[in-house]
Amino acid sequence: MESIPELLGVDWQFLVTTGSSVGRVGNRPLVHLKLVLGKEDSEESRKYVHLELTVPEFYKLFAEFQKMKSTMDRKKEDMRSPLTLTKTCQRLRFSHVRCPFISGHIQRLNHSASLPLELRDLPPEQHLKFSEAICKAFSIKDFLNYMRIFPHFLSEEEESSLMSEIEPYMKRLRYEFDHWDDAIHGFRETERKQWKSENVKILEKVKKLAFPPSVSPLQYTHILDLAPEGYIKPHVDSIRFCGDTIAGLSLLSSSVMRLVREKNESESVDVFLPRRSLYIMTGPARYEFTHEILKHEKSAFGGEPVPRARRVSVICRNEPTSPQT
Repeated sequence: MESIPELLGVDWQFLVTTGSSVGRVGNRPLVHLKLVLGKEDSEESRKYVHLELTVPEFYKLFAEFQKMKSTMDRKKEDMRSPLTLTKTCQRLRFSHVRCPFISGHIQRLNHSASLPLELRDLPPEQHLKFSEAICKAFSIKDFLNYMRIFPHFLSEEEESSLMSEIEPYMKRLRYEFDHWDDAIHGFRETERKQWKSENVKILEKVKKLAFPPSVSPLQYTHILDLAPEGYIKPHVDSIRFCGDTIAGLSLLSSSVMRLVREKNESESVDVFLPRRSLYIMTGPARYEFTHEILKHEKSAFGGEPVPRARRVSVICRNEPTSPQT
């Protein structure tokens, strides 16, 4: 039986070609991958495999590697295996395979460069895509006040500051694949009241933007960590536990949120949430619509793929409204 070759190296190039070996139309960006297979101690055994992928195909391949990474991390925790996998999605290692080219490229893919050009630096109002039915039911101008997006709300340093405080606790938890109300799949979560001073400033900036002075934010901040294959199912947050406004920071990954009106499912809005952005949801968007985070295989906005990696959201809510007496 022939032994399985080892992966000795990976290299890639980003190309714009006038044609391709697989008959694709010209003047399109392609990712050219070169895989080096064989045995490390045998030059004669080495084989070179060349692949041409469109950018969406490359994103799909990358998402599959993210799924594999997450699964192997869970298996490692279950079996206490000595696999030399890091606990982040920014680096890949293999105990018997050398991949000198890949780790830096995957790290960069986790930043905004992994997004299609069409989705980078969109103005806030273009982060929402409305169905035809909802355009008849709502004023788009009004709805943009119910669902506000602030791209680039956080700097890279602020994101790192929040994650440095969140990660030590979260990494002790295991991802769960059922939820008490069946709303979330592939998640771990906690609430936090005390923060370091630099992160208090960040959260105060969120609360000042989201809540008027007369509104009291909840003392505890909700932290929700979704695995790369995790997703949030359609739901409406209970009004018993929080008020009329939800403000969420998106860390580590971009994603797509879908709002669907409960009384008419044809009325929907897709919302692009870039990494390090802030969304503020209030009014009818909060009460009349379910909201969900799309799973990675459905994660697209305006026809463009939005690659999903691990996503951590930091969510501020306000106190529930007192019942009228």
